[in-house]
Amino acid sequence: MRKTPIAFLLCLLCLTAVYSQGSLRLKSSPDMTVFGIRLGERLTLPECPKDASGYDLNILSVCFQRYSAKTPNVEIQFPIRDMPDMMSDTRLAALIIDGNIEGVSFSTRGVRSQNADLDRFTEKYGQPTKLSPAQVQNRLGAKFDTFTALWLFPELYVSFVSASTTLDEGLV
Repeated sequence: MRKTPIAFLLCLLCLTAVYSQGSLRLKSSPDMTVFGIRLGERLTLPECPKDASGYDLNILSVCFQRYSAKTPNVEIQFPIRDMPDMMSDTRLAALIIDGNIEGVSFSTRGVRSQNADLDRFTEKYGQPTKLSPAQVQNRLGAKFDTFTALWLFPELYVSFVSASTTLDEGLV
């Protein structure tokens, strides 16, 4: 499941398009950390242990893995015991530019945690700059309320899609 970097780049492109149209107002002075990782600063985490067959799956501390030698972007891995409870997986994608962490993307638990996740973001960043409700339907016809929330700051934007590819997965 390596679709996170593509989804992350699509979110970046969508937000850039919305922002460039000037339709959203910016807030100021956000917290620039994500699960203790400071955006805009150098990647200082150690590389995850590996051997001839690849990366070790049983890590003991937060570390990073390289996608490939062709890209500076990495995947930050959390040990299961230290995985942030907002995340649905033990990894997040990190966008690296000139050695600095300039963006991250991770999956959430979808509609089952969307309201609690929105509350956490609102506590951290204030009311969303834009909140767009939507309704989706599963194959059995059941309908679910979902949303996309955006927080825009001069040096940071946060996009939270409460249900992205499935009802069980959101995307930040």
